[in-house]
Amino acid sequence: MLEEYIHAFTHLRVAHTNGGAPHKPILLLSVMEGVEKGYITSPRIYITAELIVLFRKNWEIWVHTQHRMNFALPFFHLQSEPFWRIVAKAGMEIPVTAKHSIKSFPALVQSVDYAEVDVALFHSMCRPEQREILRNILTQRYFGTTQPRLYTSIDYMDQVADEILKESASQYRRKI
Repeated sequence: MLEEYIHAFTHLRVAHTNGGAPHKPILLLSVMEGVEKGYITSPRIYITAELIVLFRKNWEIWVHTQHRMNFALPFFHLQSEPFWRIVAKAGMEIPVTAKHSIKSFPALVQSVDYAEVDVALFHSMCRPEQREILRNILTQRYFGTTQPRLYTSIDYMDQVADEILKESASQYRRKI
């Protein structure tokens, strides 16, 4: 079963501009890290502050191109992969552009309840040795020539908590 996900991870449908869009691999790396840290405990992948912080952290480590960081794009577009399904909130339709992309991050949050990965993939992500294989596959395939940036010692979860305490809710929402 792991071989099926290795194949899927090495054949992600990504835009080929600027050397290939990094959004899907970064989100998958972030999901696996969320599983590893205990933030994600089921095949249901919710849009949480923790996942967004992990996405931002992984983006800073791995992406050295002119691509713009956008969490909504891979969360929505991973549904073109066989292992990822989007579940809309009850009674909601997901608003898309003329090019069949999600309109915005607020549109994603308002209309999507969660994404769901295959149970077998989730179990692979829960097993440290299989998770490491999948992580290595993603980094080698999509960032093989990239030297990862050293991650600063700033813990983004502490930074986010600090921002929540110091900023008004509307300022923080705008930033996210």
